[in-house]
Amino acid sequence: MEPNTCMAAQVPSKPLILSVRSGAAISMPGMMDTILNLGLNDEVVAGLAAKNGRRFVYDSYRRCLDMFGDVVMGIPRSSFEEKLEKLKDALGGYTRLLSLFRTHLVGNTQ
Repeated sequence: MEPNTCMAAQVPSKPLILSVRSGAAISMPGMMDTILNLGLNDEVVAGLAAKNGRRFVYDSYRRCLDMFGDVVMGIPRSSFEEKLEKLKDALGGYTRLLSLFRTHLVGNTQ
């Protein structure tokens, strides 16, 4: 994909970011899981935020962590949403919010 898109995985200045959907061409309704923005990491997010604005990029990263936690690790999305609602009022910023989401994700891997 990299040669065809002129983008590259893990390169902040030209990141290759994917949306991944599981399932077969024919599957049962409701059985398709999706992870958006796969390829984002701290370095890529910093590079994109400098070019495209922090709010959009950090929200995209938050959604990626949320979906990865749900689809890959089985962490209920409701647990991320609860944290988001509490932090929206308390913090007012996505940088700290993302840090807490990453901590929540990593804490569920041990």
